Amino acid sequence: MERSLFTEEHRIFRDAFGRYLDCEVVPYYEKWEEDEIVPRAMWNKMGENGYLCPWIEEKYGGLAAGYEYSVIIMEELYYRRISGLLIPLHSDIIIRYIDSFGNEEQKMRWLPGCDKKAGDGC
Repeated sequence: MERSLFTEEHRIFRDAFGRYLDCEVVPYYEKWEEDEIVPRAMWNKMGENGYLCPWIEEKYGGLAAGYEYSVIIMEELYYRRISGLLIPLHSDIIIRYIDSFGNEEQKMRWLPGCDKKAGDGC
């Protein structure tokens, strides 16, 4: 019997995120690296599609998805050798500090919007 951490729902998410990267990021990534930029529109679109901080609790406006979704995002970025976008740094390190160590007032101020787009929330 094959065992996996991932479910069919995770596979569907992985496929959708992979297609998103292949259409919206991969064709432009080399130029972004050359120009040393990460376009705000790309960041906003990542948020609009649910690819930023998928684990944020619903009371802060998030999806409350499991950490497996962050793992899938990291894996798919890795498979395509995309490191300069720093999505995992934002979603799984910086924002996790606010979630882990911030008080309720700080969380209510900074967490909403971190999963949506650049410039909102954090």
